[in-house]
Amino acid sequence: MNKSEKNLKQYTNRIAWMYWKQKLSQKDIAKKFNINTVQVHRILNDAEKLSLIHISEPTRPRLISY
Repeated sequence: MNKSEKNLKQYTNRIAWMYWKQKLSQKDIAKKFNINTVQVHRILNDAEKLSLIHISEPTRPRLISY
């Protein structure tokens, strides 16, 4: 993992919040962080895999903060 990937990982919770709670599109999030939509998608998948989020209903995900 390179330095820019490590820095981006710091923003996982923020990106997840923006996507699931603020309903921003992956495209809009990518623009805000100056990254591409593939990176946003991967971060969101990682957040789910690492149990940073828990989707209890298809329309009502909940973010878990540590």
